[in-house]
Amino acid sequence: MPTGLKEQSHQRELSLYHILDALPEEAFDRIARLAAQHYRTPIALISLGDRDRRKLTACLGLDAHQADRFLGARSFDGADLLVVPDAARDARFAADDLTVGDAHVRFYAAAPVTTLQGDVLGMLCIADTEPRPFGEDEAAFLRELAVIAAQALELHASTTWRMYERAMLESVTDAIVGVDAAFDVSYLNEAACRLYDVTPGHVGRPLAELFRAAFPCDDDERTYREAIRERRAWSGEVHHHLPSGRTLLVSLLLNPLVDATGERVGILAFIRDITRQRAEEERLKLLESVTVNANDAVLITPARPIDAPNGPEIIYANDAFCRMTGYTLEEVIGRTPRFLQGPKTDREQLGKIRHALETWTTVTVELVNYRKDGSEFVVEFSVVPAGNKDGWYTHWISIQRDVTERRRQEERLRLLESVVVHASDAIIISEAEPVDAPGPRVLYVNDAYTRMTGYEPHEIIGQSPRIMQGEGTDRATLDRIRANLKAWRPVNETVLNYTKEGRPFWVSLAITPVANEAGWYTHWVSVQRDVTKEKRQLELERDRRAVLELVTAGAPLPQVLTATLQLLEHQLEGMTASILLRQDDHLYEGVRSALPLEYREAVNGFLIGPGMGTCGGAAFERRTIVTADILTDERWIRHRHLALRHGLRACWSTPILSKNHTVLGTFGVYAYEPRAPTADELALLEDKARLVAVILERYQALDDMQRLALYDPLTGLANRTLFHEQLRNALALRDPAVFVGVGLLDVDRFKLVNDTLGHGAGDELLCMIARRLAHNLSRRASIARMGGDEFTLLLEHVTSEGELEQLAQRALDVFRAPFLVSGQELFVQGSLGFALHPKDASEPQDLLRLADVAMYHAKRKHLGWALYTPDIKTPNTRAIQLEAALNRALERHELTLHYQPLVHAHEEDPCAVEALLRWNSPEFGNVSPAEFIPIAEDSGLIVPIGEWVLRQACRDGAELRRHWPDLKIAVNLSFKQFSHANLVSVTHEILQGTTLPPDALTLEITESVVMEYDEVMPKIEALRALGVSLAIDDFGVGYSSLSYLKRLPVQAVKLDRSFIVNAHVDPEGVDAHLVRAMALLARGMKIGLVAEGVETRAQAAFLRAAGVQSLQGWLYSRAVAFEDLLDVLTRLRPRATLGPDLRA
Repeated sequence: MPTGLKEQSHQRELSLYHILDALPEEAFDRIARLAAQHYRTPIALISLGDRDRRKLTACLGLDAHQADRFLGARSFDGADLLVVPDAARDARFAADDLTVGDAHVRFYAAAPVTTLQGDVLGMLCIADTEPRPFGEDEAAFLRELAVIAAQALELHASTTWRMYERAMLESVTDAIVGVDAAFDVSYLNEAACRLYDVTPGHVGRPLAELFRAAFPCDDDERTYREAIRERRAWSGEVHHHLPSGRTLLVSLLLNPLVDATGERVGILAFIRDITRQRAEEERLKLLESVTVNANDAVLITPARPIDAPNGPEIIYANDAFCRMTGYTLEEVIGRTPRFLQGPKTDREQLGKIRHALETWTTVTVELVNYRKDGSEFVVEFSVVPAGNKDGWYTHWISIQRDVTERRRQEERLRLLESVVVHASDAIIISEAEPVDAPGPRVLYVNDAYTRMTGYEPHEIIGQSPRIMQGEGTDRATLDRIRANLKAWRPVNETVLNYTKEGRPFWVSLAITPVANEAGWYTHWVSVQRDVTKEKRQLELERDRRAVLELVTAGAPLPQVLTATLQLLEHQLEGMTASILLRQDDHLYEGVRSALPLEYREAVNGFLIGPGMGTCGGAAFERRTIVTADILTDERWIRHRHLALRHGLRACWSTPILSKNHTVLGTFGVYAYEPRAPTADELALLEDKARLVAVILERYQALDDMQRLALYDPLTGLANRTLFHEQLRNALALRDPAVFVGVGLLDVDRFKLVNDTLGHGAGDELLCMIARRLAHNLSRRASIARMGGDEFTLLLEHVTSEGELEQLAQRALDVFRAPFLVSGQELFVQGSLGFALHPKDASEPQDLLRLADVAMYHAKRKHLGWALYTPDIKTPNTRAIQLEAALNRALERHELTLHYQPLVHAHEEDPCAVEALLRWNSPEFGNVSPAEFIPIAEDSGLIVPIGEWVLRQACRDGAELRRHWPDLKIAVNLSFKQFSHANLVSVTHEILQGTTLPPDALTLEITESVVMEYDEVMPKIEALRALGVSLAIDDFGVGYSSLSYLKRLPVQAVKLDRSFIVNAHVDPEGVDAHLVRAMALLARGMKIGLVAEGVETRAQAAFLRAAGVQSLQGWLYSRAVAFEDLLDVLTRLRPRATLGPDLRA
């Protein structure tokens, strides 16, 4: 081979093997060491390249610089072994630096490293510092080592090419699958793994596990098999069915792989997934078919320009467009859509289209266009931008629908709908089926329906009309309606429906079936007219007749009134009715209602007037009053808390007026939520009130006749005859679970009133007591006057002694306020006794006798009231025992004093303490002062006990004033103490002995002492001369006389607690006025006024506002022992400056 060609071949080999770029250095190092060990030479090296470019790949015994000089001097081109036994004797190397220099290389041998084609790629060299012979065997081994180096290069070259080939195959986006002759997978690139959802681990497995091929037609399968058989390439489309169930459509290119003999050793397949591409092609074909065959007109124009004189030109129009406009396709293509416009084409709508074209948005408008023959037609015109795969808009697609006929139909329907919308009757249009549950769906309702039912269209459309039915809807009527609907017959019925809020109303219902053009019934049209007023009027007349029939039949008035209440409550569902009847200026419960008992009792006897709730206001103003919300109505400011506590939130009341317009009472209804009545509800209430007026006037006429025979002419109460009849009836009809109570009430010291003020005053007093009893007990008891000053009470329904005690207290409350008789204020008390059937007796006379026994027991013991018990027959046993024990109480130191503070009304800091006697008996325990004080008075022990009390109180007071200098001490004196001859001298002696200043002592006397004015006046003046203050205790509970008050030198008056308990509840009541009057009187007389029994802040606030100067009661402190008094006073006046500790 010529030198040039040989050099070119050598360069190609170097390029092929990448000799100078990436070599197997480790293998060459091992070969060089093996050569040095075998030949026992200090130097061995391998180099690759030519004379111009060399690379040292392995070197032993020389540094890099020496090795480079060595190679430069010893390169050769031969293909055989080069041996230099002694370099010093070889002219080529004798003068070489390595020969004569430090390295001193004398022996040298080199074998060429050649390719399979014989090209020399480098050399393997050994060298020694001593000359040596080199035999044929040694030469052969060196050649073998050179061959090993060449093989290392071959291996490196083939590995590199495989890496390049694999990288090339993996970078291809198409799937590449290689199979061997047995059709087992031999290669999968990454694209193939992704396509078939497998891993490279699938290599070596049968191709059938990767997919199952299916050819679109037999010819494709035949040509495929021929190509495989004849080892030819083949391409086509094939379905691959994957084990996962997925099917792919692929484009397949097969290339056979053959060996040197031409035998097929495998197949390399290039696979492209065209599943999505083919689906997209099919979709486009379908879209084109839809466009071509659509009923709507379709135009396609380029996206730009839009500013050309006539706009973008049409490049496509479907057949529907030609049919719609009358133009042929040839007449349309190339023109702009504007050629369809004319004089009536709306410019504003065209402006919207232009704006959409400029902003690449979708728009839908209606336009008037013109056909080829010049006729107008209305189109619904939509234009949509269409883009390419890169997202750029390239065309406009215009879709046009001829809506001319639809617009005519809509106009006709608009006129019909206007009639339906503005109809006064409710109209519902629903589907025809199903008739059975859940019923046909509502498609339309008019405004009248919404006004009638409260349902907005969106709340009922899609629902069944049955949504308006409720528990009161008659099932038989619904069955008739359903039967007619199933038979496609019209319906005419009257039905009870319910509004959205649940309010019932009556409708006259007419339902008519509607058929389509084919004669099939498709809808129901229902017309409903509200006939609630007419229906209610019929019910009112029916109810009125039923009530009047009771009246005609002579039913008792309570039964008739109860029936009237129940009828109204039935018609006003969810509300509670109440009838109040007038007596003087108050309203009393006319018949027991369903209102809470506590509320009924509290409002029983309401004063007629403004600010007295809805019923009191209605009676006062003689007109219907509506309180929609008790919480905010000013009429309820006094009683709001009571109504709200029982959940009452609304009240409507109308007066019951007689023929001459006298107020007989009120008819009211209560709701448990805020609400105002409808006009119909108000009319219903007023109608019932008129009915009650007729009933009351009829029964009043009957009562007038009966009253003469059965009622006491003085008081108007039942007389003895009627009471006995009522008692017999009550015993006969008694519920076994309850008691019947008989009470006997006697007015204490009534004879004194008759004797001092005359019988006319006595009669007046009895009438006032009767009215108060009727007010306080209302319908809880039947009240009768038996004669003289005795009243009887009949309680038909007593469940417990606790209930009896409450009723007894209400009866005795009539004596709490004074009676103004003949211009004279009288304070009287009563005594009341009760006996129970069947516990105490069975016969009426026995019950009255035992009640009388209990009454006298209460009178003797000053108890107010008593319930009969067998031990009342021997009442003196305990009294005798107590009197005996009381005689020894002083000497045994069983008596103690407790103190209760009095406070200034405004500052609420202590101003005085009252000494109260307590007895803790070893035999009887803590005995009530109400029990042992009367015994002490009757036995005369009150005088020594009273002296001890006064002495001890003054002693405690002197000690207390060391720390509270301004504090006063109050001590009670009984009538017998005041009557004692040495009262003044004893008092003087005690004050001197205890060093208590006289002006620090207040002696409290009762009204009974004042009544003996002539007898006690000298002692009062003597006590005043000592400097002691006087106060009248329990003022108002006896026979109070303003004339005595004016003449007596007293410094204070103490109001009994009975006046203040409820004064704050009713600021316009009697108690409130009395308190304010006493405060004004005390201020005018320049005497102090003290209120006893203050228990609540509300009471204190009222008394303070009324002008009361001092307050005393449990609100501030109970009576406490002297050793606890300091803590109480400190609490009441925490900033007071205290002296030495009293408790020390």
